[in-house]
Amino acid sequence: KKIYLKIIYFLIKYHRIKTVVTSKYEKDTVIEYYGELNNIHIKPNKVSLKPRIEFLKKDKNQLKILFLSNISWKKNFSFFYKVLMEINYRVEINVVGSIYINNRSFLKMVNNLKKKHNLNYQGFISHNKIRKSIKNNHLMFLPTYDENFGHVIVETFMMSRPCLISTNTPWNDNIFYDAGFSIPLSEIESFKNAINYFYKMDQKSYNQVCKNSNKYIKEKIKFNNF
Repeated sequence: KKIYLKIIYFLIKYHRIKTVVTSKYEKDTVIEYYGELNNIHIKPNKVSLKPRIEFLKKDKNQLKILFLSNISWKKNFSFFYKVLMEINYRVEINVVGSIYINNRSFLKMVNNLKKKHNLNYQGFISHNKIRKSIKNNHLMFLPTYDENFGHVIVETFMMSRPCLISTNTPWNDNIFYDAGFSIPLSEIESFKNAINYFYKMDQKSYNQVCKNSNKYIKEKIKFNNF
């Protein structure tokens, strides 16, 4: 990988090749690694959904949590597992995605979670079912190690659902809109507190968070601020 990055740097610097990135976050990462470059163009990823407000019934002491992603080391399902195993109340968990980690290890985590929570593993779903999966859950929990864009995070906000994510994405200002939380992976207690915050939330408060999530992504898209 280091050799590959050095070759790319040589091509960019000495052959004046245009560098295309998908976000300001990604541009900053390129500059951090290569230094200031004159020919960096931001071309945002496109998503198929448009922002819309979708509400969902929400009672106090009740929560439906969604993990929607490939189940790989990068998406950090083991951290998701650890957090959910340490909370002392029961929630509903819906896990969607193909398995790209050790199958036995994943099934062991699923079985352990089922002893504490109501868990449904759906495996792979087609893209046209993603919208329904998102809107049927109260919260997206994706403690990813890194995302340069994160389509599923964007689509969740577009369906007016809050996200609980790591600070390793371009969307870590969602907390300032009360559209979820972005938390460093080193702070596991903060993740647990965030889940408890949504668990205790009543319908009125949750509806406001849904509106906030919708407003957040609309403003980000309007100003290309990602």
